[in-house]
Amino acid sequence: MSLSSLPNEMIHAILVRAVQVRSAKRALRLRLVSQSWSSMVLDAILDAGILEDPGLLIWLTCLWPQYLTHRIMRMGRQLPRPLLIIRQAAERVVAFRGEKASADALRGCVFEICSIPPYVNRGYQEYTEWLAVPQQEELEGLANGVPEDDEEFAQALLAAAAYAGEVALVRELLLTLRKAPYLICRQPGGFDPPILGYALDVAAFKGNVEVTRLLLEHIKWLGLEECGHAAVVQFASQGNQLGTLELGLDCRWHNWPSVSDIHSTTDVEIFKRLLDFGIEHYSSRTPRDDWRDCLFKNFSPGSFSLAARKGEIRLMEYLLQLGMPRDVWMDDLDPKYRSFVSEVAENGRYSTVLYLLGEGFAMGSRSIEAAARSGSYRIVKLLLTKNTNGTKGLGRALLQAVKRENEPVFRLLVEYGARMDEDIEQRALRFATDEGLESMVQLMREYGYHVSDDEPYFYVGDGELWSLPLGFSP
Repeated sequence: MSLSSLPNEMIHAILVRAVQVRSAKRALRLRLVSQSWSSMVLDAILDAGILEDPGLLIWLTCLWPQYLTHRIMRMGRQLPRPLLIIRQAAERVVAFRGEKASADALRGCVFEICSIPPYVNRGYQEYTEWLAVPQQEELEGLANGVPEDDEEFAQALLAAAAYAGEVALVRELLLTLRKAPYLICRQPGGFDPPILGYALDVAAFKGNVEVTRLLLEHIKWLGLEECGHAAVVQFASQGNQLGTLELGLDCRWHNWPSVSDIHSTTDVEIFKRLLDFGIEHYSSRTPRDDWRDCLFKNFSPGSFSLAARKGEIRLMEYLLQLGMPRDVWMDDLDPKYRSFVSEVAENGRYSTVLYLLGEGFAMGSRSIEAAARSGSYRIVKLLLTKNTNGTKGLGRALLQAVKRENEPVFRLLVEYGARMDEDIEQRALRFATDEGLESMVQLMREYGYHVSDDEPYFYVGDGELWSLPLGFSP
């Protein structure tokens, strides 16, 4: 019987078991089996409970919004206080929109709210504190929900409305927060980051111009205008939002953008705007030329690196036009091991790698290894054709191909003379054995590596589903 003939419920149950048996990385690879499996595998990962491990959840940051939404919707109102606050905030936003109070509408709003990037609010490490199962005493205390006048809830609701762009709801909520400016924007000395971040920060990051303007006007009479403008510049830069950035660039309160603001954007127009504003309103203590030289000597490589990782070639071109040297290296590490080419290759950005090579950026000795780690056949082949170091370091690239279970890349590397030494061979075999990568063990045997038939090398769960090739389509 083929898998395609099974009911979806049974396939889901099988996938849940497969996810529990295999590692998270292997579980994610199951999404490549077919288009229909992509969403089914994600549901199985969430239902399998493997993300309950905080360390694993921090590693799988891309799944955080889905995980939080899944947890909030699955547990109803039997939630720890922070998650219950998020759910109640979403319920209020849905009700304010006049939408039908359906599970789908609530789920969509919860997901939207949970998509606020962690660096705008608390960060993943703090989030993990929310994952503990609440004690019975806590559940009893929250049986009727979090009170409407609770400051933590009011702050979360305002941030949710600001991020969602609900101008009318923000205006309504601000009427009740006139004496609590610390709930709207961060202040010097500050408090612990709120659950969903500060409303002004998230609105600026999302690019919600009207909400940001409304919040800035509200805090003006509270004497927090300087803090507010600085926050808008910071988070509008991070979010690449020119509209909200312009609201923050007020020379009365923000004499010049900090270098970190300029460093955090990948949008060339925002970079130019920040740079021009900074030069125009430079500090009287810092000569204009010194400020510009400091920026490019100390921080332009960081901006270039961020743009390269994001594939923002226009900003890369602009930085080079301004005179950024081509012989700088990443993270102040030995240039033999790290380079811009390696950084971009590891992120799997073919066009950006091609651009760097065309601009004369040198490959590092581990650039091909970085490309193999990304799994990109095109980048690996491109770098192999540009390689001038012979086969040096290609054994480590083969190890990465094994770890990625990437047979085409493995064969390509061998075609160009790659060979694993004894130490790397043992590491590759051990990894393939522990992870049950049968195809890679067989591939290593095919190319003459020592694989003993006397020892088990492929561990599976009950049944053979786990050894399906990635190209299998039910």
